[in-house]
Amino acid sequence: MKERYAGVLLPITALPSPYGVGTFGAKAKEFVDFLVKSGQKVWQVLPLVPTGYGDSPYSSSCAIAGSPYLIDIDTLIGQGLLTAQEAEEYSCGSSAGNGVSARVDYAALFYRRIPLLKIAFSRFDRETPDFRAFLAIGEYTDFATFMALKEAHGWQALSTWEKEYRTREECAMKEFTAAKEEEILFWQFTQYEFFRQWQVLKDYANVRGIQIMGDMPLYVSEDSVEVWAHPELFLLNGDGAPTEVAGVPPDYFSEDGQLWGNPLYNKKKKKKEYK
Repeated sequence: MKERYAGVLLPITALPSPYGVGTFGAKAKEFVDFLVKSGQKVWQVLPLVPTGYGDSPYSSSCAIAGSPYLIDIDTLIGQGLLTAQEAEEYSCGSSAGNGVSARVDYAALFYRRIPLLKIAFSRFDRETPDFRAFLAIGEYTDFATFMALKEAHGWQALSTWEKEYRTREECAMKEFTAAKEEEILFWQFTQYEFFRQWQVLKDYANVRGIQIMGDMPLYVSEDSVEVWAHPELFLLNGDGAPTEVAGVPPDYFSEDGQLWGNPLYNKKKKKKEYK
């Protein structure tokens, strides 16, 4: 007979935080301790990916990257990369603190968290062997370049970029990556720190008998690394716009159904590749 487990679904972003949104920090470990005391075995979380327009983890700007919002600020302070005063200056307000329910101000989070992380990066020793090894793998190069391009275009959607950047023309991309080397390195730092902190939290939970159950979105956003780097995997027209998008028919939640807007995958293309 298989052993049965009980658990709790709680998005990490819903944890209390003085910085606007829950993170991988002390409150996450406190929740693990609570689960242990409650006799639970599983912590189910929502996708940990970066959110795009609408702030939904189910319409992500990258399917494999981690959200910079989840990087714990107090941990960066402890590493000497930030000061408490700097963290306070860039704070987005408390979320669900002192037992009081509060909404996350994602607009404030968007405009304040990245500048704060850039301050931390400015003091980070980029010659650290672990970081150099992380860069050598190159798994997040496309993500970092995409985000640097987004920032260079005032955070506008991929569809509004100049053609040479939308289509990754070789000369344009070489020129851009050379000019924006520092910005690209920053976005790689966000992934390094995200996964470093995530592993610490995961190990903390696992050692105490708590398994973390993840979740993955079915689709990515039209404005995503995957659509930019691998347009052949999606149903797009000649301008890069989706020809078909995801949604669901009428159901218990909506009499008219739901139109999600995510580009559909080119299943015929993938089927041919895997034959």
